[in-house]
Amino acid sequence: MTTPKVKEQFETERLKIRKIVPTDTPHVFDTYASVKKSTRYISWPTHKSVEKDTLPFVDYALQAWNAGTDFTYLIFDLSGIPVGSIGFINEKGRVSFGYILGPAFWGKGFIVEVLNEMLPWFAAQVWVYRLWACCDVDNTASKRVLEKAGLQFEGRIADWAIFPNQKFKSKDCFFFHYPLKKR
Repeated sequence: MTTPKVKEQFETERLKIRKIVPTDTPHVFDTYASVKKSTRYISWPTHKSVEKDTLPFVDYALQAWNAGTDFTYLIFDLSGIPVGSIGFINEKGRVSFGYILGPAFWGKGFIVEVLNEMLPWFAAQVWVYRLWACCDVDNTASKRVLEKAGLQFEGRIADWAIFPNQKFKSKDCFFFHYPLKKR
């Protein structure tokens, strides 16, 4: 399978979304990766060090982008302030996505705006046959975001994920998919 071509930047009325680059490392750390409140429902541990945690993540993200397996974007407001991140994981055309914002940017509709711009683009790619996301059943804000962005609820799966920032206990998750047109 060839590496899919993926758009490197998107723009909405209030936001710029672009491929992560090495100089983003301090923004990732400061805006959300080191913030316990932001990382509660995330699948990776809260970052404690730029050098030991965030830099290796950014290196991974760039390598995965080039391999066509994971596409990480940083989200900025129009004045250039970083607000969060969104990533799309490509498993041979079955694409899942996740997002994170710094707490100062919660409740402003940013992720719905990002999803409304990016999901139709990913859905239109011939190599994508499924576009989906899941969230911890306790993460009611994320559940609402997915619903507002037009994803369809599929169900609840018991003990689906272990979240390292919740004492590594298994958690139930809600599953959603973005409807794709039949090809």
